[in-house]
Amino acid sequence: MIYIMGMSHILPVLDACSADGLKAQLGRISNDQAPQFVDWHTDPAQIAVPVQVANLYIRQIAPHWGPTLALQSSPSVISMAPGFQKMLAGMNGEGGQGGNVLFTFIHGEEHIHLALREQPQPLDFWLPERPDLAPLPGRQIVPLYVIELQVAAQIAKAQAILLAIRAMQPSMPVFNVVCPPTIPGERWDPGPGVVDPEAVDMSPLSVRLKYYLVYARQIRESARACGINSLLPPAEAMDPQGYLAAEFAGDSVHGNKRYGALVLRQMAEIAEKTGQRRVPAELLAQAA
Repeated sequence: MIYIMGMSHILPVLDACSADGLKAQLGRISNDQAPQFVDWHTDPAQIAVPVQVANLYIRQIAPHWGPTLALQSSPSVISMAPGFQKMLAGMNGEGGQGGNVLFTFIHGEEHIHLALREQPQPLDFWLPERPDLAPLPGRQIVPLYVIELQVAAQIAKAQAILLAIRAMQPSMPVFNVVCPPTIPGERWDPGPGVVDPEAVDMSPLSVRLKYYLVYARQIRESARACGINSLLPPAEAMDPQGYLAAEFAGDSVHGNKRYGALVLRQMAEIAEKTGQRRVPAELLAQAA
C-alpha cells in the first residue's frame, strides 16, 4: 500500500497514476468532507500497488479541524488536531506485500513566499555550495545564517506535521517529497486563482534559486530529525543550473504530469522494496 498525504504538490503524481484522469477523481479528495484517506483509481501500468490519498489543503481542513494540523510547543511535545490524529492512527504501518509506505507532500511554497517579491532594499547572499550563484551587484549582502533563520521560521508548520506523523506512526517508512525548484522564467506564473503575475515585482532568478536550495536542505534536515526520509526532485527534471526544466513545469511552482510520472517512478521503486520496515541503504542514499 502507498499512502499519499499532502497539498498541491500531490496533484502531478495523482495525474500521472490516475486510471481515468485527474479531473474525474479530484472531487473525491477535494470536497466539503473532513480529510480522509480514500482509494485512488490507478493505472496498473503506472503503479502496481494500491494507493490511498488524503488531501490536506487549508480550505479542506479548516472547516473541520481548524487552520493548523499540528503545533510543536517544545522539542518533544506536539499538539495535533483530533481529526488529523485519528487519520494518522488509522493507517496500517506494518510492512506487507509490496510494502506499506507513506509519502508526504507537506506545504512546499515557503521558498517562494520568502524569495518571490523584491524587497525595498534588494538583498542577496553567498551560498557556499553554489559559488556560481554569486551575489548580484548593487544588492545588500545578508549573512547566510539570517537567511537560514528566515527559512526555519517558514517551515515550522511543516516540521510540526512531520513530527506528528512520526509520533503516530513510529515504525512506518515515511518519505517527505521535496518540492521542485522554480522555473527559470522572468514572468511569474503562479497557477489559477492566485495573485496577478503582472502585479509582482520579482526577485532575480539566482536569489530565488538560492532560497530554494536553503529551503530544500533545511526541510531535509527537519525530516531527518523526525526519523523521516526525504525524496529529492528527479534529476531528469532539472536543467543544468538546477531550475525546473520548462517541459516538466505546470506553473512557476508545481510540476506537471510528466514531472509527476518521474516522482511516481521513484515512489514505486521505494514501495517495492519496503516490505520490511527497514528501508534499504541504497534507497536512503538515493533519497538523501
